[in-house]
Amino acid sequence: MNYKIAFDRLTSAYIKNEVNPFKECACFVGNLLQNDKKWCYARVNYEGEESSWENLMNINVPISNIIKKRNLALDSIQIYADGFYTPEEIFELERCFMITYVKESGITLEGHKEEELKEDALFIAFEKTLDLLKVIHEDHGEEVDVLNYSFKKRVMA
Repeated sequence: MNYKIAFDRLTSAYIKNEVNPFKECACFVGNLLQNDKKWCYARVNYEGEESSWENLMNINVPISNIIKKRNLALDSIQIYADGFYTPEEIFELERCFMITYVKESGITLEGHKEEELKEDALFIAFEKTLDLLKVIHEDHGEEVDVLNYSFKKRVMA
């Protein structure tokens, strides 16, 4: 998958209001992986239990320690990303998006209401995570000319 495909897929979901940070199939990564939610099954902690959001959000926990190779999740990541991203990169994207959204919105993960999405926080989280996505693509050797891509805040009716 090249950056243009990823960028177009993600920005289209944002413009169409199809992004929800709290739904695995509709978050940043969910939209990147064609609305498949099986990728999130790879989120586990040290004991092999499903990781909590607190573990995911803890920037002191190495991503490699959060990931356990679950065939279903890894297959999903490989299939829907055309074999481009590693599981670690997927979780870097998810972590960046969620940490930014939570920080910018001022919400807590417990007790939030999914229908109360914070538009400004969503835009900032999307913008920051698109920057990380660009870096990942460049790290893979792709030349990404930022002048060819424009991400603007949507206007809600």
